[in-house]
Amino acid sequence: MSGADSRDRRQARRWLPLAAISVIAVASAGAALGRRLDPTRHAAAFCDPAVPAGIVGAPVPPFTAVDQDGNRMTDRDFHGNPWIADFIFTSCMGSCPVLTQRLVALQASLPGVPVRFVSFSVDPARDTPPVMKAYAARWHGDPVRWRLLATDGETLARVGAALGGAEDPSAAGTAFHSDRFALVDGAGRLLGLYSSASEEQLARLRRDLQAALPRTQEAPAARTIAVRPAGAQGP
Repeated sequence: MSGADSRDRRQARRWLPLAAISVIAVASAGAALGRRLDPTRHAAAFCDPAVPAGIVGAPVPPFTAVDQDGNRMTDRDFHGNPWIADFIFTSCMGSCPVLTQRLVALQASLPGVPVRFVSFSVDPARDTPPVMKAYAARWHGDPVRWRLLATDGETLARVGAALGGAEDPSAAGTAFHSDRFALVDGAGRLLGLYSSASEEQLARLRRDLQAALPRTQEAPAARTIAVRPAGAQGP
């Protein structure tokens, strides 16, 4: 072997560790960028299962909000019959489509039952009436019984805490929300909280709803509510 060949091989061996480090650094940077650009990761950060639960039996605090048709609504508009609430925001690309799919499936499983459905926006600045109306139309939900509501941050914090659905948005700049459904009776009291991802808890929600209906009304016979796996996308 010539002296030149030996020197070339030594130099090549010297550069190998640096090349390996460079490859690892580039791969790490790419993975980090991918995580930052992944919309489902960003959206999932908003859906926090650790959001504190509300107190069952406690009244929902008074609220005023605007619905998807631009109508001003208050908590008293929902008195008289039970209602089921969740917390979403329309630009969410992770958990909210799954949560909305489950709420729309629940609506379809309860035809003719005097129960309302209320989706509170945790991003009221962006979720204007036209935006919420387009979101509702995209999901083909019940246009009469389903109200999408946007309110101010202070009211959202109070209602979200009472229903175990959202935290005070002032703390982190945005409201973290849960994937629960909240059942409220006709007098405005929280009856229970139910994981939208659990078939067992959805069955319990149906039983509790039937018990909360006026005596002359009954929920339809047990009917399967499809639970879409987490991460599945809507229409």
